[in-house]
Amino acid sequence: MTRDRDRRLVPEWAWVGLLLILVFDVWWRGHTMGPAVTDRLDGVHLWPVVKGETEPLDCDEAAYAYMGKRLTEGAVLYRDLAENKPPGGYWIYQLAVKIGQASEWTIRWIPVPIVLLTILLLWLAALLVAGPLAACLSSFCYVLLSTDPYLYGNGAQLELPMNLFAVGSLVAILLALKKPGWHWPCLAGFLVGADTLVRQVGVVSIPIYALVIWFSMGGSEANGDRPGSVRSRCVSLVAMFVGFMVSGAIAIGVIASQGALPAMVENVIVGAAALVADTPAAERSPPSWMRWLTGNSDPNTGALPWPFGQTRYLVWWGCGSWPLWILGVGALVAALVWGNRERRLVAVWTLGLCLQVVLPRQYWAHYYLLPTPGLSLLAAILVVDAIRARRPEPGRFVLLGRVMLVGLATLAIAGTLFLQVRDYLLVPPEQLTIRYKGGAQWVRLRQIGRELDRKSSALSNPALFVWGWQSPLYFYSGLNSPSRHFFVNDLMKTQATTGHPLVSRWIQEILDDLDRASPSLVFTGYPPFPELEKRLRDRYQVSKVVPEAPALWVLKQDARPFLMEGRKLRTQPDDARSGH
Repeated sequence: MTRDRDRRLVPEWAWVGLLLILVFDVWWRGHTMGPAVTDRLDGVHLWPVVKGETEPLDCDEAAYAYMGKRLTEGAVLYRDLAENKPPGGYWIYQLAVKIGQASEWTIRWIPVPIVLLTILLLWLAALLVAGPLAACLSSFCYVLLSTDPYLYGNGAQLELPMNLFAVGSLVAILLALKKPGWHWPCLAGFLVGADTLVRQVGVVSIPIYALVIWFSMGGSEANGDRPGSVRSRCVSLVAMFVGFMVSGAIAIGVIASQGALPAMVENVIVGAAALVADTPAAERSPPSWMRWLTGNSDPNTGALPWPFGQTRYLVWWGCGSWPLWILGVGALVAALVWGNRERRLVAVWTLGLCLQVVLPRQYWAHYYLLPTPGLSLLAAILVVDAIRARRPEPGRFVLLGRVMLVGLATLAIAGTLFLQVRDYLLVPPEQLTIRYKGGAQWVRLRQIGRELDRKSSALSNPALFVWGWQSPLYFYSGLNSPSRHFFVNDLMKTQATTGHPLVSRWIQEILDDLDRASPSLVFTGYPPFPELEKRLRDRYQVSKVVPEAPALWVLKQDARPFLMEGRKLRTQPDDARSGH
């Protein structure tokens, strides 16, 4: 009897729907790599628009790819490569590079298995809460939201593995509500720990789950959903915290075994806190009460993106999926007000994901990927609840309201699909970054990096230091930085000359590294601070390879052979030079 009932709970069409959604996601996401796939298939076109090159890596993707390459070569995280996030995301990149190689192909396909697993878990979460129709609908909505180019979702952002671990922890908590015990809370805690090991804000789910365990776990229809005994709830809480600590202990143990624990504390705890507390908002940026919605303004003019203004720097993060966001927010309110225990859990969990966007106070577009699983799940639950009849004979107005709600939800999903087709599927991959992600800068940096790779044979010390965010130069040139501070975040940029105790120490490290190693190339994406500028004037000369700022500096003894090594770099139209 039990097996027959389980089969009815998950009909065959739901499994078929899941399989079709997974296949569709691979094809949908693969558009970004369309030209490379076409080359490998001897000219077979799998997408309606396949021309030009693949989309180049942005500064974050290139930085993580560079770190993955260095880690596979024996570098030690934090000691040899300074970054302010926990190690989980970097280890994912290291694993990908180890399996494949440090290439665009590898980096572009990193998200595919991660997103597929997320879709599977989201399908299961919706199945537990609202049934098979909600499972398929939420999975399809997440396909659209997680590939939104305005959110950088079609790239290899760290928010995608965070989605995986967050949804996995939600499934574990939902199962714990149905099957009390310590196993599922322990797994939920472990997955929240994994989430936190990618970015620190993942820890927000811990207090949410703690409240759920204390006030809901162990309840049933028979006792009116009252929580279980104090002992059972305490056991579940302890199990969750143990799971969370185990995840962190594994990471700390690995870093400590490499002798990099002090460097990790400096970067991940002290440095990350300083980045949030001591980094001023960009000049002419909108006020904080508005910035969470508008995102960042143009740093040169202060202009806001559409629909708030007009700028060539960025576009509004909501342009690609605003109908589904509106539906999801409405569904969140409905779940909080009228939902049962499981629906309110999903709603509060989604609010926690939204809080993770706000806490760093930086509001880059890819941060808004974090709430997308929750919004997809809530939107699907709302639609399915509207379709179901709670009473045998609903009143005329109730029935009309449900029909209108289903119609509006259908329009929201169809509208988002239309936006995605127009602004993603029918756009050449290389144009995606130019139109939605800040201009032609990444295309230019890919071109310059490749040329540096070709010219590096003429250098006496083929190494590169970048004072700025132009990490694609490392990736595409194959050159390594002589300093562990290979990426200049906003904290270092704004505090380089203020005497900030932590940044001052980092700046001195950079100067010592440059004095010791004397790399043949230095690229100043940001204006150099006085000590750096003095060294550049004394030892380097500006290369004529890139005639406009930012400047490429070449060690004086290498300048002539470097310039004579082939033709000069081509330059692209100057759409935008700012990055993050």
